[in-house]
Amino acid sequence: AWVEELYPHLVRYMDWTLRNRRDRDGWIVAKCSWETGMDASRRFLIKQPTGGELIDFILISELQAAMSHASRLMGHFAEVLGRTSDFQRWDQLATTYAEKTRDLWYEGWFYDVNTRDGHRIIIPGYRPVTQVGPIMCGVATPQQVQAMIPKMREYATQQQFWLEWASQVFPYAESMWLAGQREFLSRPLHGIIERVYASMDRR
Repeated sequence: AWVEELYPHLVRYMDWTLRNRRDRDGWIVAKCSWETGMDASRRFLIKQPTGGELIDFILISELQAAMSHASRLMGHFAEVLGRTSDFQRWDQLATTYAEKTRDLWYEGWFYDVNTRDGHRIIIPGYRPVTQVGPIMCGVATPQQVQAMIPKMREYATQQQFWLEWASQVFPYAESMWLAGQREFLSRPLHGIIERVYASMDRR
């Protein structure tokens, strides 16, 4: 019953996103950095004193994966509700955005692209951890997952600042879990839990 009640609201949200956050080539974009949850990040290439500056010229890898995942889930809901035509639509969208995500693959990682010059955005020493999203969203191929593991393991010893926010730890943990790196993952998670618990439980 809850699926039937929730479904039309989700359809409206998906339709709004496709209508208002899809560029002329069909890529999902964010209008400004605070929409991404990564306010003023260097990955967006411009100065962002407010977080409200336009960044819709950046193709963000995990946004494409998120749309594919959301469409796949919507297809599952449509199937449960017996909405065959809806299922076909969601299935096509899921496939389209999985392919778009994979188009952003380059040398063992899913990188953003600057549409102003067509170049991938590669900043030495600065690899946004949320770019593991295609694994969490079930879009990365098995070969891509294996290729990403060495770089994902680096977050535990390098660029640890990426693992300071729950919204960034979550996709990292989910992706490492799905990549079969569960024993390795336990170490940074244990460190986070120890640090947070000690702070919250201090007398």
